[in-house]
Amino acid sequence: LLHDVAEMRARVLTEKAPQSPWDVKLIPGGLLDIEFIIQYLQLRHASHEPEILSPEIEIALARLEHFGFLSSGDTEILWENGRFFRRIQGLQRLTTGDHVSPRNSSQGVLMRFAKEADEKTQPGDVDFDALEQLLQLKADQTRAVFERLVANPANLP
Repeated sequence: LLHDVAEMRARVLTEKAPQSPWDVKLIPGGLLDIEFIIQYLQLRHASHEPEILSPEIEIALARLEHFGFLSSGDTEILWENGRFFRRIQGLQRLTTGDHVSPRNSSQGVLMRFAKEADEKTQPGDVDFDALEQLLQLKADQTRAVFERLVANPANLP
């Protein structure tokens, strides 16, 4: 199972590469990695704890943590980063189109995008370099969880 999951994710990266760093679904450490982690853990442990199964990311994360198959730290990373990536993805669809850098939009759209993507941004503080750095940091955090859990299952709780 582990080999199949790792191979499938690698194949997706090769066959459907992210089109930009803003392609939060496909970038390494993006939404797809979160989905692969959850689905892998559910497949691995559902025969012993069928209650962990859920098609909803938030519920699945909570159940995996509750039953001890995911640490609270990893759950927090996946929950928060998934929420951030989904917010970015939704804003892109509304403002710029799929996985396009929001830099290509009007200033008003840019300000709203930055504020909505990072709740700490104040009006007038549109700093897309900082937002891109935050996006990369979150992707790196998620990818580290993916690498540890999928590449080395001995680390699983």
